[in-house]
Amino acid sequence: MKHYDKEIVRTSDRQLTEILTINKELTEKSLRMRCLSYLAEVKSELLTQTVYEIGRSKKILQQINLDLTSSHTTLKHQQEIVRAQNEELERCVAERVADLQHSNKTLREEIEAHRKSEKQLLLFRTLLNHSNDEIFVIDPERGTFLDVNEKTCTELGYSRVELLSRSVIDVEQTIPDLAAWQTHVKELAHMGTALFPGIHIRKDGTTFPVEVSASYIREEDTAYLVAVARNITDRKKLEAQFLQSQKMEAIGRFAGGIAHDFNNLLTAIIGYSEMLLLDRTPKSGDYDEIKTIRETAERASQLTRRILAFSKRPVMEPTLFNLNDILRDMEKMLTRLLGEDIEFRFEPDADLRTIKADPGQVEQVLLNLVVNARDAMPDGGRLTVATTNIRLDPSYVQAHPEIRTGDYVLLSVTDTGIGMEEEVRTHIFDPYFTTKEDGTGLGLSTVYGIVRQNGGHLYVYSEIEQGTTFKVYFPVATQGGVTKEVLQKEETSLPHGRETLLVVEDEQTIITLVLQVLESLDYNVRTAMSGEEALRLIAERDRPPDLLITDVILTGIGGPEMAVEMKKKWADLKVLFMSGYADRRIAKLSELPEPMAFLPKPFTPGELARKVREILDG
Repeated sequence: MKHYDKEIVRTSDRQLTEILTINKELTEKSLRMRCLSYLAEVKSELLTQTVYEIGRSKKILQQINLDLTSSHTTLKHQQEIVRAQNEELERCVAERVADLQHSNKTLREEIEAHRKSEKQLLLFRTLLNHSNDEIFVIDPERGTFLDVNEKTCTELGYSRVELLSRSVIDVEQTIPDLAAWQTHVKELAHMGTALFPGIHIRKDGTTFPVEVSASYIREEDTAYLVAVARNITDRKKLEAQFLQSQKMEAIGRFAGGIAHDFNNLLTAIIGYSEMLLLDRTPKSGDYDEIKTIRETAERASQLTRRILAFSKRPVMEPTLFNLNDILRDMEKMLTRLLGEDIEFRFEPDADLRTIKADPGQVEQVLLNLVVNARDAMPDGGRLTVATTNIRLDPSYVQAHPEIRTGDYVLLSVTDTGIGMEEEVRTHIFDPYFTTKEDGTGLGLSTVYGIVRQNGGHLYVYSEIEQGTTFKVYFPVATQGGVTKEVLQKEETSLPHGRETLLVVEDEQTIITLVLQVLESLDYNVRTAMSGEEALRLIAERDRPPDLLITDVILTGIGGPEMAVEMKKKWADLKVLFMSGYADRRIAKLSELPEPMAFLPKPFTPGELARKVREILDG
């Protein structure tokens, strides 16, 4: 069974396998058919879809073709637009480049102009800073400083930063407040420019005078005030010296005129008193009274000499000498004059040069200066008199316009006394100015007159409690002078003569005196009261007088001019001039042809007689 069954089973398995195989094959065929059918359907659908897509694509391609055709047209148009834009761009770029080039050129020109302006501004600033004047730029409304130069800082003692934070009120004494400044600005705005004096205040509080030139400047809506201030301290000193010189000159002319008239009176008083004494003996009853009159008149003549010395019109006959010689001769006298409490030192320059002056006047200068120094040392001290050679250069002369450049001999008199204040020093050469209770005030004024009349210069330096130095400058001699006449003592017997003399004098008392004196000495005397009268007398004569005696200053033609006219006819005519003072005509007497001489008034009959005899015998 089992075998059968197994056989059946095996048969069944084969059949089943076959069936299954057939079924499988059928199934596979069916599946293939279905697949093919499906594929056919799919292909059909795909084909349909493809045809559709192809149709659609064709439309798209047609559209694309249309679009491409349109795009080509647009592109060509756009290319034309781009080309036009490029051309416009190129044109704009070219224009811009041209504009840039022009701008660059303009900029370079502006830079160059700016550079030049900066250079000019720097030069202008340099010039401002090198100016010898203060320069301010000021805000008119507030008075504050907008700019200043270096000179301003130097003069006022501030830094530039300090000044720019200050105003006019801080540095100008004449403008104390803002109200005064605003009033000042209103006036200046009306005038435009103005020149006015001012007083500037330094940082340390000291002041100095200035001369201010100010201008009111307006630019558009902004106003400025520009001021230039010049320190006039030196000018003020020169002006003061000039005014002092003018004052002294005016007083001198006045004093000289008075002294001239006074000398004429003294000549008569001394002359007649001398003649009276010659006729008497000391035992005569009125001899002492007449002698007193004469001595008093002689003392008065000394006063007139001092006045004439102050007036710069003293009668003098300069000679060449060495100043050291006079000082040595006076040394003992000066030592006695100073007393025991004052040490005297004499410091001469061994190589001292020669000067041309009147030795007697130089002695008077030294004597007055020594007396003044002695009085300045009441408790004793030291007096030094020194001499030296010195040359005054233009810088010194600029500060002292009354003197000239050149070589001088310097005489200095230095004491260790109480000194003097500036106010006193300013007036010490004024006549009658004195700080002494019993002083006359003519000592130093006389010194001043003598020094100036001899062509010299006088300067004084003094400090309180330190002492004083007087410096006297005498010009070095360049040519010879008239020898100084040494007066002889009066003699009882006067020299006589029989020569013919012509006396010309416009003062009746003088001409009468001279006539009496000369006629008493046996001279043949003719007189004239004017130069014109004398010339008429000469014109009537074939022979000249042996001597012409004439006053220098006459009514009408003067004595020197008259003498010149007479010498045209008689070149060898001897002339004796006489005068109570000397002006420019006296200074020119040495230019007249020789022989000539000079006799100062007042004179005694003996002096007149000897001078006449000296000239006639010369």
